[in-house]
Amino acid sequence: MPYHVHLVGIGGVGMSSIAHYLLDLGIIVSGSDIRQNETTTKLAARGATIFYSHKGTCVQGAAVVVTSDAIPSDNPEIAQAHKSGIEVVKRAVFLQRFCAGKKSIHVTGTHGKSTTSAMIASVLFGAGADPSFLLGDEVHGLHSNSGKASKGAQIVVEACEAFRNLSCYATDFAVITNM
Repeated sequence: MPYHVHLVGIGGVGMSSIAHYLLDLGIIVSGSDIRQNETTTKLAARGATIFYSHKGTCVQGAAVVVTSDAIPSDNPEIAQAHKSGIEVVKRAVFLQRFCAGKKSIHVTGTHGKSTTSAMIASVLFGAGADPSFLLGDEVHGLHSNSGKASKGAQIVVEACEAFRNLSCYATDFAVITNM
């Protein structure tokens, strides 16, 4: 059976980059959000199953449910996942799974994370590398969505500093834009 990941809040910038990355890897992706937007439409066009509600039935078939600190702990999908024995993992912890075996570059700071992350990815592309990346925004100059999986040796991750999430990251290179 193919691996299936469900993302609660898939229409947000942080979760959508993970969804694009997973789709690049051929992983089955589903997710929920309260409303349709340009991001959810793009993900659906790429093959993700999108639910526009938060119901326990949305997680059916998932091996992992990814959530963030922005999602209330009493969310019906999270409750159903726990009840069904489905692994529930926070976004920051889940991101670390992509870094295994790659040189990771994490970018954090109060402002400029997406721009700096995109610039680093662009420089790596210009140098002939083929980096993976997980950004907080779509970057048109990279001709890609906010997340991209590749076979290159590097991964650029926009690391959110909210909710003490930086403690979840193990990185080879850290860039702090400001404090």
